[in-house]
Amino acid sequence: MPRKSLILLMFFALTSTAAFADSAMDVYKAFKRVEAQLQTSINAKSFNDAYVDAKTELSIYAESPEAAKTPAFVGNIKNAEIEYGAANTFIITSHGYSESDRSFISGRAESASRDLEQAKIALIREQAKIKKKK
Repeated sequence: MPRKSLILLMFFALTSTAAFADSAMDVYKAFKRVEAQLQTSINAKSFNDAYVDAKTELSIYAESPEAAKTPAFVGNIKNAEIEYGAANTFIITSHGYSESDRSFISGRAESASRDLEQAKIALIREQAKIKKKK
């Protein structure tokens, strides 16, 4: 039994960096899918589904120990989530889109897109710092 525990511990130690990168990247990719939904067309159901999936990924990641190692990434992703959340609320409560409505949604999307790019840059920097410490 102790040998099995030691083997499992070694396995998790060796794979923790890879798992960390995958989970942060999963969050990023989920929000990029939300971004793609707004760029292709505004369909309330598909946008809401993508948004809820991304928000769930963020919630899971934000509670993980890895999130503490990437505070700038998490902060930028949370900013994007706020912008997409505003767009989502607007989209699901609207029954038609005027030019000003499209402008509001577009503004939220542009802001969220900038936040996503900042999150990606932050993640790259934070991962480099983690690797450097090893």
